[in-house]
Amino acid sequence: MPDWIEAAIIFTLALALSWTAGFLLYRYTMKALGRVDTFWQELVARTRGPVQMALIIMALGIATNAAALSWRGAAFMQHALMIGLIACIACVLKTAMDIWIALHLKRYRIDVEDNLLARKHVTQSRILQRVGSILIVAVGVGAALMTIEEVRQYGVSLLASAGAAGIIIGIALQSVLRNLLAGIQIALTQPIRIDDAVIVEGEWGNIEEITATYVVVRIWDMRRLVVPLTYFIDEPFQNWTRRDATLIGSVMLYLDHEVSINDLRREAERVVHASDLWNGQVFVLQVTDFTEGQVEVRVLASAPSAGKAFDLRCELREALLAYLQNEQPYALPKTRIDRLPRQADAPQGSADSGTEPDWRWEQTGPEPVLSALTDTPGDVSTSPGIPQTEDSMPAKDKTLNDLFIDTLRDIYYAERKILKALPKMQRAAQSEKLAAAFEHHRDETETHIERLQKVFELVGKAARGKTCDAIEGIIAEGEEIMEDFKGSPALDAGLISAAQAVEHYEITRYGTLRRWATELGMKEAAKLLSETLGEESAADNKLTKLAESSLNAAAQ
Repeated sequence: MPDWIEAAIIFTLALALSWTAGFLLYRYTMKALGRVDTFWQELVARTRGPVQMALIIMALGIATNAAALSWRGAAFMQHALMIGLIACIACVLKTAMDIWIALHLKRYRIDVEDNLLARKHVTQSRILQRVGSILIVAVGVGAALMTIEEVRQYGVSLLASAGAAGIIIGIALQSVLRNLLAGIQIALTQPIRIDDAVIVEGEWGNIEEITATYVVVRIWDMRRLVVPLTYFIDEPFQNWTRRDATLIGSVMLYLDHEVSINDLRREAERVVHASDLWNGQVFVLQVTDFTEGQVEVRVLASAPSAGKAFDLRCELREALLAYLQNEQPYALPKTRIDRLPRQADAPQGSADSGTEPDWRWEQTGPEPVLSALTDTPGDVSTSPGIPQTEDSMPAKDKTLNDLFIDTLRDIYYAERKILKALPKMQRAAQSEKLAAAFEHHRDETETHIERLQKVFELVGKAARGKTCDAIEGIIAEGEEIMEDFKGSPALDAGLISAAQAVEHYEITRYGTLRRWATELGMKEAAKLLSETLGEESAADNKLTKLAESSLNAAAQ
């Protein structure tokens, strides 16, 4: 029989036997590991190929010795098989490391609110995984090279040349090696973690990926900023979630001196408490500066994460701006103009001077508003060059229509104040029926405000409130009742009395407005006002029945 046929038969048998051995080994090993830890099951399943290949390599190595091969052929075959076996072992080691890290990280979730510990473990594991992969590859390549006989035989000369080459390569790969060492340092000290909120190079974003040499930062607008690992070792940067994800967001307001800080604080507190973004820890509104032209107000509110803190700040700005426009338009920043006389003995614009008034601008805010000081008799609104408004119009020139608009703004302000007060009364109520009545009327009040806005549209005016001292006093009395009689059997009776005082005021206002709208020929406006008047009367009757049925008796 020829030598090559004999060798072919030997190698074929070796392949068949090794493949069969690998199949049986996998089958019975998985059966034996049926109730063992998941790690070993996963390891056996994912390394089936490399293990099978290692068995084949060992079988071929035995077959090489048995086959009639030349010395050179057998040596080459043995060398190739040795390198293949080293590669299989390295593959198994890397797979085992990947499986262990994957199973380890299953215990930690970064998609929850409090994920500080999870992000710590994920960051360490990912960095060490990449460093471990590099080390396994490096050791495998080194072991494969050591199988080359020439390297061992001429080691001295090769070592000398390798030393010179190593210097050159070390210089060329200096940045790569620094990043590898920086990765190990980051894994141990953790100045950054996966999903940390950071400011890098003036950009705000989250740590998306940490590789062996660089870090990917996901910018808020979905751009990616790629930064070398050494940056986070050598350069200063901001980490907003280093110890805790909670952040305090700030909102700055620049307002006129006429602003009511207490009302603004109550509105900001209401907005914050109603927001799902607030974590309930920090809220404060303070006047942080007071200048000649404006008041600086700062609002602080905390949120559970950087993204929610940003959204909470935007929500506060929008809500407070709408509040100021509707409830305190006079508090918005202004630019005033002072009109001063050129001569002490002849006021500008007077009949004696014979000249036009001199207007001197004084910048005190971003928007110009006329505010004139004059020594001439009469209202400044009647002076040349100043347009008349509803508020500046002389009393003798005002009509029933003007009175209608003025009263409409009064009740619009009152309804909005009532809408804010009703939730407090609902929470304070001890009776479930009374609390339900307050909740129902809150919904009705929202409808009343919408109707008033339609009436404003019908008369061609902007929906704007006018401070109503009467409703302010009624609501203040109700708050005193809630404070003084808290926990008392008489609390609900007091709440009903306060609520009916509000209803009676509204009934008188809506009744008057309906009559005036009818006289002015505003049929559609009168219809809307009549609907609200009916609902206010029904609410008052409901409160009366509640009081007479049980609540007044319970208070005795």
